[in-house]
Order: sequence, then structure tokens, then C-alpha cells
Amino acid sequence: MDHYPMNIISLSSHMDEIKTVIPEIPFDLGTNLTLETSPVRIVDRMEKAMRRKTIKMVKVFWDCNGQEQVTWETEARMKADFRE
Repeated sequence: MDHYPMNIISLSSHMDEIKTVIPEIPFDLGTNLTLETSPVRIVDRMEKAMRRKTIKMVKVFWDCNGQEQVTWETEARMKADFRE
């Protein structure tokens, strides 16, 4: 019990040093906390060889809230999700 008041005093002195920065919440944030992304362009293609089959992959630039992100996706998924 002797150290309890000392711990509170030391914690309260450090609370001023902690600064919480909350980023701006995007206006198109979904109810499940996801953002709508759209593919911008396909920049590369490759075939990934498994034991018995090959999977066609595409490297996609995504527009995600004004920032570009790059991922490798399967060609079949891109054709199914984005028919344009």
C-alpha cells in the first residue's frame, strides 16, 4: 500500500506527454469499416506454378481513397469481380 500513491503521481505526470492524433475519417467509410477500392490499371502478369496447375496472376494498381496501392490478384478473381 505504500507504493500506490507514488504510482498514481508518476502516471499523472506522464499523461501530459501522451498526445493522441486521430486521423480524418474518410467520407466513404462503410458500415463495416471498409473502403470502396477500384482497380486503376494492370501493370504486370505472371503465372504461378503449383504441382499440378498454374495460376494466372495480375499486378493491380488500386485507387484507395486517393492513395495508390499495389497487390497481386488472381486473374480469375479480377475477371469475376470487375467485368469492365
